[in-house]
Amino acid sequence: MLITITCCGLASAACASQVQPAAQAVGLAGPATSAPPGAASPAAPTVALMLALLRGDWDGADRSERRHRVECSGLVAAYLQWHLEHSIRSLRHVERV
Repeated sequence: MLITITCCGLASAACASQVQPAAQAVGLAGPATSAPPGAASPAAPTVALMLALLRGDWDGADRSERRHRVECSGLVAAYLQWHLEHSIRSLRHVERV
């Protein structure tokens, strides 16, 4: 998820007011997105925490509320678990020596 945010250029978001639109742009939040049913919809402060962690803004991350840290941790764990459980489809195209 953090990589997705980085690839979309959201790591440079300057303020919290950009977090919600940025999250919607990558399908993370809000009912107006075209995210599939059951997709995560984290609170804007949770996305702000992810961005702070990505930028290395430890003071900003420390100021976050515990509930947003828990939500962030759960989302990152679920994202990692999904990718670990699914094969890397492009790996079969890598020539083995």
